[in-house]
Amino acid sequence: TNKIYVDGSATGTGSGKPYDPFATIGSALSIAWDGAAISIESGPYPESFLIDQRVMLMATGGFVLIE
Repeated sequence: TNKIYVDGSATGTGSGKPYDPFATIGSALSIAWDGAAISIESGPYPESFLIDQRVMLMATGGFVLIE
């Protein structure tokens, strides 16, 4: 797949795959390439990060709140 997956309820380090998502958006951004699509499961994400390349952030299943 060409997407990187994030789910705030995930446990472990994750690999960004649909069956093994990252728990943080920052982790997904750390491996993202220019033009990457990041699929983020709904929920709150209490983190801060810098986006320094062109990526698409997509909420899945509801709202995503970055606090």
